[in-house]
Amino acid sequence: MATNRVADAEPMMQRALAITEKRFGPDHPAVARQLDILAALLRTTNRRKEAETHLRRALNIDEKSLGGDHPIVAYDLRGLAMALQGSDHPEEAEPLLRRALAIHEKSLGTDHLLTGGTLEGLALALYGLNRLDEAKPYFRRALAILDKNLGPTHPYVAFTLNNLAVLSAEQGNWTEAAALGQRAKRVLISRRAEQGNDRSGHARALLASNSVALRAHARAVFRANASDTSAREEGFELAQWALQTGAADALAQVSVRFAKGNGPLADLVRKRQEFIVNRQGEMRRLDSATGLADKPKAEEARVAVAGLDKQLDAVDARLSIEFKDYAELANPKPLTIAAARALLRPNEALMLFLHVPQPEVPRLAEEVLAWVLTKEAVHWRSIPLGIRSLSDRVAALRCGLDRSSWDSASEWPEETALEKQRIAEQQARRDRCKKLLGLEVSSTDWPPFDLAGAHELYQALLAPFEDVTRSKHLIIVPSGPLTNLPFHVLVTQPPDPALVAMARYRRAAWLALRQSVTVLPSVGSLQALRKLAPSQAKKPYIAFGNPLLVGPSGNDKRAWDKQACRSDTALLATARGTVRGGVSLRAIDLAELRAQAPLPETADELCVVAKMLGSLRQERESVWLGERATEGNVKALSREGTLARYKVIHFATHGLLSGESEAILSARAEPALVLTPPKDDTPAAELAEDDGLLTASEVAQLRLDADWVVLSACNTAAGEKGDAEALSGLARAFFYAKARALLVSHWYVSSVAAVKLTTKAFAELEARPNIGRAEALRRSMVDLIQRGSAQDAHPAMWAPFVLVGEGGR
Repeated sequence: MATNRVADAEPMMQRALAITEKRFGPDHPAVARQLDILAALLRTTNRRKEAETHLRRALNIDEKSLGGDHPIVAYDLRGLAMALQGSDHPEEAEPLLRRALAIHEKSLGTDHLLTGGTLEGLALALYGLNRLDEAKPYFRRALAILDKNLGPTHPYVAFTLNNLAVLSAEQGNWTEAAALGQRAKRVLISRRAEQGNDRSGHARALLASNSVALRAHARAVFRANASDTSAREEGFELAQWALQTGAADALAQVSVRFAKGNGPLADLVRKRQEFIVNRQGEMRRLDSATGLADKPKAEEARVAVAGLDKQLDAVDARLSIEFKDYAELANPKPLTIAAARALLRPNEALMLFLHVPQPEVPRLAEEVLAWVLTKEAVHWRSIPLGIRSLSDRVAALRCGLDRSSWDSASEWPEETALEKQRIAEQQARRDRCKKLLGLEVSSTDWPPFDLAGAHELYQALLAPFEDVTRSKHLIIVPSGPLTNLPFHVLVTQPPDPALVAMARYRRAAWLALRQSVTVLPSVGSLQALRKLAPSQAKKPYIAFGNPLLVGPSGNDKRAWDKQACRSDTALLATARGTVRGGVSLRAIDLAELRAQAPLPETADELCVVAKMLGSLRQERESVWLGERATEGNVKALSREGTLARYKVIHFATHGLLSGESEAILSARAEPALVLTPPKDDTPAAELAEDDGLLTASEVAQLRLDADWVVLSACNTAAGEKGDAEALSGLARAFFYAKARALLVSHWYVSSVAAVKLTTKAFAELEARPNIGRAEALRRSMVDLIQRGSAQDAHPAMWAPFVLVGEGGR
């Protein structure tokens, strides 16, 4: 549970309970202990009613067998009270906790650790009932006991400090809240430093579990004294700790791995990362085997873990001796404001957004804290937008961008449970858009983009800083719902109500018309990227696309006709507008994968780009289409070192969210790119190498040296859990593999739009290398808005791509 692997833990706990009941009988104290453990897990998944049932049974067993004043009974009372606090009758928790406190003080003493825990529980119960003045002294007593028994740097001490800080904030004492939060932060950061090389993920899990508290502390610092320079610095640091996403961590790992080139350090760090990934996999295998009582497989996994630990010990010993600065590189700290500003160029502005959610008991308003850094100035302010309001606003804009939001699922297959789930999810998407926009839209219509809403969001997020950012390239580090917002669709001026149809979009004052935008997963990623030496790759371009897919009918052979580049590759207007996305991967067979819509127009897309970059003369080596666009070929090119010789790597195909790739062969629920599926009779051993899906975990194992990876496939910026963290999907994997910048899509991409945007962006960069990737993409968007067809002016066509990574060069 310390590493958030609850799904793995529950079946093991259920089995342990069954074994204990069978051995000792249903009313034995040992059964009560197993019930307590299982209830604690259920509470972490918000299944409080189930937890309450188990806890009441445990209390009844212990009272009968041990007596009403036994310390274990106090433990039961406390656990039951904690479950009741999240129920419909939280007031029942207080008397249980007071009884437990009396038992502990009598049997264990007033300074015992368990007494402190019960004091904390009572304080939380009173806090939940809005009796803040009564709760505070109990929190303070608990803090003193925890500090005495566990030491000032224990995570439990940080937990109590966090609770006290929230209470102080709700009382309006922001200075005290900020001071308490600063103490809690020191605890969390010290634990991370102590466990910097841990292999279980405990230190990272601790920091992640305190993300909300770190955000609250940043707000307290702002409220206490926003104008103070040290307070601004403290808030900036807190924000960076709170926003440590998977993509940011991966980018830091890439920087470590390659910061000193491709020499001995790079090889050694790469080896260590591979060992850790393998160890995590073996630990999952061990947990699974233990839960299933499979002793041979469990022992096999234990042996594998022990072997990997020996290998890691050897690598760590070499690193500590041969590369003494590795620890600092491997455990990067947040950048100071001065350090971040030093990385910026005169024409750049760094914008960091931190959403601060409500605490569990919502008595403080939500808000967004925003920092803007330029060479000339630093600004910090609060934006009064709650996460629900912000989420709804972003979702409403996306309803006008992603045409798949309006797809009807009425004719989708619904034979399996997964197919029914997919239909329910799509219906929920459609219903939410109908509710947010207040209208019905046919899946064949252009979705109505809310220009007024886009302007309102611009006014809230960017307009307050317009005087210092207007002429600059924006480098944005988003959080929360803002990770799903392509900022270039914000509108800088009120829309003209007299304009109708596509003219509304052609004449809108899009941010993209004025400024280029780059997205970063973290502030530190700017340093990581700018420390990277320029790519040593000499070859300009390699591309993969047009996988051999036959469509739902099973006989659509258009992809077979475009397995090589044509002589008239400049004729882009003939490209057919298939929508890339929405793949229905819900059956465990290759036939279902092969039945996805073919994408023959992607051959045109890749061939035109190859021609523009002068790679078409080596078509066999640089453009991999049809039967050659396989997962096996991509992996082989990586192993041979061929992929690492290309500056630009381009994938033009279907992109899958993690749920959409679920249940394909090995059932790996993670984002993926669709490549040409293997034959039906392919042996299982070969499917492990090539099953037609290049998943995120497989991308992370590629060896690249790319300046730019283009993913002109749908939703490749979406996160592993769908859309919660929009940079932690395939983007994370490509960062890990050593891509400096990604051009990724936010929603299902029209093939025609993908062709126009990518080829124009490359043409701009080819003609003017000094403008940088972000500006090249912006000019491509502007060209489509101002000089494309009437439909091209709709943001669904020109706005799907976002540049992630280094956009300034």
